[in-house]
This record gives sequence, C-alpha cells and structure tokens, in this order.
Amino acid sequence: MDENKNEVELLRIENKDLMEKLDTLKQKRKDDYSRFTGNERNIVELEALRELKIKLVESNSRLQRQLQEREKFNGFKSTLN
Repeated sequence: MDENKNEVELLRIENKDLMEKLDTLKQKRKDDYSRFTGNERNIVELEALRELKIKLVESNSRLQRQLQEREKFNGFKSTLN
C-alpha cells in the first residue's frame, strides 16, 4: 500500500514538473509568434521601402534628364542671341 502511495506521489510530482515545462514551452512559443509577426511586418516594410527607392531613383533620373535638356536648350538659346 505504501508503495502505491509513493508511486502516486512520484507521479504527481512528475505531472507537476511536466505541466511547468509545458507552460514554459507555451510561453516560449507565444514569444516566438510575436517575434515572427514582427519579422513579417519588417519584411513587408522593407519591400515597400525598396519599391519607394526604385520610384525615387527613376524620378531622379527623369528630373536629371529634364535638367540636362533645359540646360542644353538654354545654351542653344544663348548662342542665338
């Protein structure tokens, strides 16, 4: 009878230990999920910034061409005068 009580007590202790480990793992997975969703947001933001950079580079190139054309035109106009 004492053996059964000891075994039951050991099983209770083991169960308590396993439940604590399970709670720890649940918290770690919850933290991992938060980091994962944070990383997903960062990836989306990075892609948006890359697209913005491409648009800005294209716009800058276009404006540089327009400036060169105007400078060329103004130089041509001054030779006529």
